[in-house]
Order: sequence, then C-alpha cells, then structure tokens
Amino acid sequence: NQDLTREVKHNQRENDDKVLDLETERDDLQRTLMEASEHCDIFKTKAENLSNRFGSLAVSLSLMMEEQSALVKAVQQSEEEECFKRKFRIQRAKELLEAEELDSMNDSGDSEVTSAFSKQSKEMEAIA
Repeated sequence: NQDLTREVKHNQRENDDKVLDLETERDDLQRTLMEASEHCDIFKTKAENLSNRFGSLAVSLSLMMEEQSALVKAVQQSEEEECFKRKFRIQRAKELLEAEELDSMNDSGDSEVTSAFSKQSKEMEAIA
C-alpha cells in the first residue's frame, strides 16, 4: 500500500511538474502572441501612414502633370504666336522694301524730269 501511495505521489509530482511546464510554456506563448500582436499593430499603423503618403504623392503627381500639360500648351501657343508675328514682320519688311523700291524708282523718274527741265532751261537761256 505504501508503494502504491509513493507511486501515486510520485506520479502526482510528475503530473504537477508537467502542468507547471505546460503553464510556463503557455505563458511564454501568450507573451509571444501579445508581442506579435503589438508588432502587427505597429506595422498596420505604418502601412496606413505610408498609404496616406502614397495617396498624397499620387495627388501631387497628378497636379504636377496637369500643370506641366498646361505649361506645354502655353509654350506651344506662345511659340505659335511668335511664329505668326515673325511671319507678319517678314511680310511687312517685304512690303516696306517694295515700297522703298517704288519710291526709289519714282525718285529716279523725278531726277530725270528735273534734269530735263534743267536742260530745257539752259537751252532757253541760250536762245534768249
């Protein structure tokens, strides 16, 4: 009977030791799970912050692209206006050159008339 009692007590101690080991392991696992949950929460927060930043960057990039498109259109329009003005100035310069040529032709004609009158005056003076 004593052997049986000893064996029961021995088994009881072994079982108690096993229970303590299992409780310690359980506590360690709970602690590890809590730490993992905390890390997960931290990563979730960081992910949300990065998502917000990416959203903000996407909006900024979109606005920059719109502004660049508007700038390209403005530059193209300015270049077209400058081209038109250049062509207009060239045409106007051509017209002025043509007018100058006509004036110089008229001046040549005037000097021919003047020299003819001058010649005629000299001839009349010689007759008189």
